[in-house]
Amino acid sequence: MTGVSGVLGVTVPTLAPLSTPPFNTNANPSTVSSAGFTDLTMDEQVAYIKAKGIGGVVTFNDNKSFALSLDERTAFLAPTGFIPPNLNVSLAAFRDWPQEAQLVFVNNNGTGIPKTLIVPQTSTPQGAYYVETGLGSLAVLGVRPDDWMNNPSILTKDQFTAATWSEDDRIAYVLRAGTDVREGNLSSLPLLGKQVTLSGGAVYFLAQGRLTEVGSVFNTAPGSVTDTTAALNTFRSWPEATQLAYVDRYGTRTPSDGPKSVTFGTAPTAPATTPVPTTFYMRPDDSGGFDVGERPSNWYKT
Repeated sequence: MTGVSGVLGVTVPTLAPLSTPPFNTNANPSTVSSAGFTDLTMDEQVAYIKAKGIGGVVTFNDNKSFALSLDERTAFLAPTGFIPPNLNVSLAAFRDWPQEAQLVFVNNNGTGIPKTLIVPQTSTPQGAYYVETGLGSLAVLGVRPDDWMNNPSILTKDQFTAATWSEDDRIAYVLRAGTDVREGNLSSLPLLGKQVTLSGGAVYFLAQGRLTEVGSVFNTAPGSVTDTTAALNTFRSWPEATQLAYVDRYGTRTPSDGPKSVTFGTAPTAPATTPVPTTFYMRPDDSGGFDVGERPSNWYKT
């Protein structure tokens, strides 16, 4: 306690300013306020959250929450809506959050690979954000194109192939909005890939990380093809992963223990005025998987 001299020469005592007591790092967060927490070193804050937090977050009894960054090297004050996660936080509010909060929020609540979250979930306007891993352990927040949230029924081919979309955006879109392609109609059958049909009828198929525009032939059994020559040209233009999926999807085995195969066209009657049938089949390759082979042109003859 110190003093100051008054007008009558009498010393009047003054009180020292109150200081915040040191934060008790042994206390459970629900029993103490956040006062003094930010006076700790960053390493001490991180250690406390790791020791006392749940899911990388501590919430004190004054309703303030602190969370770990994605690399768990720093801590930050969680913005309103972060805890508990408000998946309908407005886009404007989300954009005002510190980027480290955005990054952790998307990583914690997003789905898929990479982790992707549409903000907000049920109202507009919306934005699609994803966690992109860069060099080393660096992670950054990526943003999908504005029309990435559209359903396939209203997304056009021009939008899907626009320069504002990267190939990663297109692949992520098919993974999110596409339908499964299996060997048959049962959900228990092996998954061959995913496809999406856009407004206007353009069809894209994704298999083994390769995205291909396949056209209507892809969803037509070979026996139902009306233009054999066009179907053959389309089939031959596909990458092998797409060809394999088609043969695996529609192929039959003749004999029963033989490889799966599909045949475009039917055997012509003399004189031959139609293209001869062309058969493609699955065969083992050197990598332990399969590739597609083509039978000789006279293979159909008895």
